Amino acid sequence: MAANEQVRRSGALTRVAVLDAAERLFAARGYRGTSLEEIGREAGLSRGTPGYFFGSKQELVTAHLAVLNADPTLVRLIQWETLEGHGQILGAIGSQAQAFVELIKGLGEPSGAGTLDETTATELLICVTAMCWFPLAHADAMERTFHRDSHSPEAVAAQATTIVEFVLMRLATLRSTPAA
Repeated sequence: MAANEQVRRSGALTRVAVLDAAERLFAARGYRGTSLEEIGREAGLSRGTPGYFFGSKQELVTAHLAVLNADPTLVRLIQWETLEGHGQILGAIGSQAQAFVELIKGLGEPSGAGTLDETTATELLICVTAMCWFPLAHADAMERTFHRDSHSPEAVAAQATTIVEFVLMRLATLRSTPAA
């Protein structure tokens, strides 16, 4: 049986294929520049499959964050590596930083904020990275302090919503600030 046929016959494999396709397209085109239909096509599935499994793009992004949240050992490994000064994992992630900066710069025009400069896009990327990283890296402290499990589906959904709202508010602020 061909690999694509196996994906179509297995709900779990189909779900993973959709998440993988969404990650690739969101990274390449951004959230607004990607449709559920394109995600289905990228996954080699029907155009309606992502909507069937996830309902909406927001739910798909939330599911993707949940997958990342499900592996706290990776977060701890990166944290130890950082504390010990090695940085192999973060170095590999960091090699993609410029691609993310370019992606964020591309959000300026469609949002009406105009072309974002390198510094503004980098600062926004740092803020978003911190918002994603902190609850994962310090999940134990978050639970003790705020009585909130950073890995729960509710916390992941709230975090995803907050991050999207933060980026949209920041772009709106840039839109309303006259150029110097």
